[in-house]
Amino acid sequence: MTDQSDRGTAAGSQDEASRQEAATRNTATREAILGAARRQFEANPTAPLSIQVVAAEAGVSRQTVHHYFGGR
Repeated sequence: MTDQSDRGTAAGSQDEASRQEAATRNTATREAILGAARRQFEANPTAPLSIQVVAAEAGVSRQTVHHYFGGR
């Protein structure tokens, strides 16, 4: 028979693993957006960056770009 504290510890470990996985995913998304923006800028440094083009190259939505980097 498992007591309450054992179940709480197991759930806590799963929660921590989920948080770490989400943090890794967030970092990967942010890096994908930055890499796409960097490539766009390097390809044509005098042209304005298009959020739509950066988002498409990064494989995310425009809303995701705004979520990570805010407005203009």
